[in-house]
Amino acid sequence: MVKRIIIVSLLWLMMVNLSWATVSSSVDQTELTYGDALQLTITANHGTGVAPDLSVLNDDFEIASQRHESQFSLINGTSSQTSRWILSLYPRKSGKLVIPAITVGAEITDPIVLTINDDTTPNSTNNDKGKSTSADVLIEFEIEPKNPLVQQQIILTQRLLASVRLDNTQASLTLPQIEQGKGLVRQLGSPTAHNRVIQGKRYDVIERKFALMSQQSGTLTIGRTIFDGVIPDANANNDPLGHYFAFSLGGKSVRRFSKPFDITIAPQDPNYTGQYWLPAKNISLNASWDKPLDQLKAGEPVTLTIAIMAEGLAAEQLPALTIPVPVGMKAYSDQPLFNDQVRDDGVIGIRQEKWVFIASGGGEFTIPEITLDWWNTKTQQQELARLDATQFKVGGEPLVVNTPDPATVAKPEPQHSAQLPSAQPSSDTRPQHTMPWWLWAVLLVLMGGVIAALAYRRGKYKAQSMSSMQESLQRGSLNQLISACAQHDKQGAQLGLTAWARDVLAVPSPQWVNLRAIATPELKAAMDSLEQALYSKDASSKKWDGSALIKAVKAFKYPLNRHETTTHLMPLYPLADK
Repeated sequence: MVKRIIIVSLLWLMMVNLSWATVSSSVDQTELTYGDALQLTITANHGTGVAPDLSVLNDDFEIASQRHESQFSLINGTSSQTSRWILSLYPRKSGKLVIPAITVGAEITDPIVLTINDDTTPNSTNNDKGKSTSADVLIEFEIEPKNPLVQQQIILTQRLLASVRLDNTQASLTLPQIEQGKGLVRQLGSPTAHNRVIQGKRYDVIERKFALMSQQSGTLTIGRTIFDGVIPDANANNDPLGHYFAFSLGGKSVRRFSKPFDITIAPQDPNYTGQYWLPAKNISLNASWDKPLDQLKAGEPVTLTIAIMAEGLAAEQLPALTIPVPVGMKAYSDQPLFNDQVRDDGVIGIRQEKWVFIASGGGEFTIPEITLDWWNTKTQQQELARLDATQFKVGGEPLVVNTPDPATVAKPEPQHSAQLPSAQPSSDTRPQHTMPWWLWAVLLVLMGGVIAALAYRRGKYKAQSMSSMQESLQRGSLNQLISACAQHDKQGAQLGLTAWARDVLAVPSPQWVNLRAIATPELKAAMDSLEQALYSKDASSKKWDGSALIKAVKAFKYPLNRHETTTHLMPLYPLADK
């Protein structure tokens, strides 16, 4: 009896040991570089419908992907089933890490110890911001200027350097983000590619540029950026065709990081005395009128288009100008137009305003000089942008403003208070005469007609005045564009074309982008020629001919029926050029 109990106990212990050995885990490498992925395989040698509890991995690992495989076999009448869970893991930090025991149903796996080497420490001999020095893929940043002022444009250059071939279909690089501080980041142009040799090793370089506008002084921190991609598998080196089919074995998933870095933003210069802090490479004021100023008539509207152009500031950073209105004139302003021209070397912000002036009488009028203080970031000095004073000569009867003489002012007769009817009988016994009711009715009808006629005339005059102002805006925009093209003034043509799109075609903001979406091939070609003349490397010395642009504008027939709509809807996304 005792012998049987011992035998049963031994068999039971063997079954328990076998059950403990039916779940296992393994990795493809126990020592790797921080940023490399490792493969964890969990195997259950018996059929189980219970998935492993992977929550224990979340503290030290990121699960990039996972899949489940099942295999069923029947050998000599004995069936078996194996389940595998295959995970791709990214370690969250370097150093010694442990893949903890993982529970699968009632069973657990053994822990696995890993060594994660940190190869992304900044190179002490390199001045590039946030640079990582992993041998195969590098990420680095460069800023210009090195000591920026608050609100000054900072050119932030991000570079990805690879000494191995990358699978372009499985590569991504995150955009730089502000981790601490306040500012705006905007990408400039499209990525560029070139090569560089570092310590005898050739790297393929992909470069992206961004405009960073800081909104407060102090420390601004750019967080780490992350590259996710696939590089050729090392086993491909043993394949004679590995050079051509480097990713035939699936490749190796890698992740690389740039280090966060700080930018010290200096405050506004204490010697600056302007009303608005405007740090820029250059700021200019430009103005144009839609008709000659010596041929105006009283009551006739004239349109002034004035623009601030700032190299190194966004349009939204530019202030509204204060324009003094001469005595005897009325002025009406339209909504400002904001336009940012994005180039590879930064942003040019343009704020455009339209003013309609109407003289109440003839005479000579003067708009004083208009000025705007700004800070030159090249010379570190305060400068002044200005527009010269403008003189009007208006024909018509002079406007005379008379001051009444107190001695000649007629004194009003004293007004007596009306007597309320007394409750006592009046002592006047003369008969009281009252107006017939029908006469009261006739008087009320006549008064109502007079009031209605006055209201109609007033509304008609107001409508005509608004229509005249609108026509003046449209005529002024077209005349401004024609004048700029005739003088081959590329900056003026850019402002005029934008204003023409807004005032005549009712194109919503941003006008330049949305006009291109509906432009004819001739107008697109003329716009491309204007952009090249404005922003190419030799733009300052390059001449521009405005005849093609004005020809394309005059031939443009959109919308076909102007009366059908005045505010057409543009595509949700700008259309690509064809």
